[in-house]
Amino acid sequence: MTRLACSLLVTLMVARGALGDGGVPILSIQGTHGRCTLVMQPAQPVVGPVVFEVIGAGEGPVQLMMLEASASVAAPVPMSRDAVMGVWRGTTRLDSAGACRIMLACGDQASATAVVFVGPAPSPWQAQWPWIFAWLAPGALLLMRQQALRRRIYTARTPHG
Repeated sequence: MTRLACSLLVTLMVARGALGDGGVPILSIQGTHGRCTLVMQPAQPVVGPVVFEVIGAGEGPVQLMMLEASASVAAPVPMSRDAVMGVWRGTTRLDSAGACRIMLACGDQASATAVVFVGPAPSPWQAQWPWIFAWLAPGALLLMRQQALRRRIYTARTPHG
């Protein structure tokens, strides 16, 4: 039983990469409605989907433009305001690795630019590796349950006298 518990613990420690990150702030500017902070998820961007959130912009207009390494013209990132959370959120896809320039405008006068390095896309097996080992934790729990059940049945059948 101790070996199973240890293997379960090791599996959980190794599979920590399956947890989502909260993103990383990449820009912070003083806008007309207060301080606007741009947060990007994932924290270490790779080719693929990316989520941007602008916190603190309030009701003011927010414009986000992105110029990738392979593009010659900046493309706008469609942003929508989440009325419940009060943040602006936009999702787009990074198509090429390299330096990506991100321009944020909050309100009429405040704007800033940041450069973010985008890594190459991970290979398919690396993107799915946490799910390859996902069966280990439920399997270990099932084996521990079966072992406890066998022990309980054995002690019930054994005469104690």
